[in-house]
Amino acid sequence: MKKLSKDLLFRMVVGYVAYLFLVWTSFRVFISLPEVIEELWFKPIIWLVPVFWIWWLGGKKIEFFGKEWLRSILWGFMLGIIYLGLVYFLVGFSDFGFDLDKLGVGFVTAVVENLVFAGFLLPVLIWKWGRFAGLMTNGALFAVIHLPIAVFVYRADVVSLLGLFLLSFSIGVMNGWIRVRTGSVIGAIVASWLWVLASL
Repeated sequence: MKKLSKDLLFRMVVGYVAYLFLVWTSFRVFISLPEVIEELWFKPIIWLVPVFWIWWLGGKKIEFFGKEWLRSILWGFMLGIIYLGLVYFLVGFSDFGFDLDKLGVGFVTAVVENLVFAGFLLPVLIWKWGRFAGLMTNGALFAVIHLPIAVFVYRADVVSLLGLFLLSFSIGVMNGWIRVRTGSVIGAIVASWLWVLASL
């Protein structure tokens, strides 16, 4: 089978981003299931099946788990500790606790979102536009994908949306930076998991 060119791969990635925005937003808005079911069962299917299909068609040019996985994990823990400190500073840990649902949702969310953004989209954006523009675009896309749920599901006001956008943008950029620095998405997953556990 003929492998995709980088330009065609980029166009497929743009189509994927549009698909993800429309389908995931529609799913969360119009299908009301418990969040545990949505995040553990439907999110991996909706988000990852097209990613791995495009990845396979593209000749598997993207490597998700580079050789520096230990360094990636260390960077992920350091960034995750910063995320925990930020959550504590902003809202405290009054109801912080570990249960299986929280651990599972946090882990699956971290894996799925970082495989997509830091692992899959970011390398293609860097191929197309360079490191800085790729990281900034990845951060913006990471933030934008979270806004419709905040608007339609959680009914967030404008100030909350701006704060969510800036926070999500920063997380997307920092997680992407770990991926660029180490060549592995594992550290971004670790950092995100700590973030999600602290913020759930």
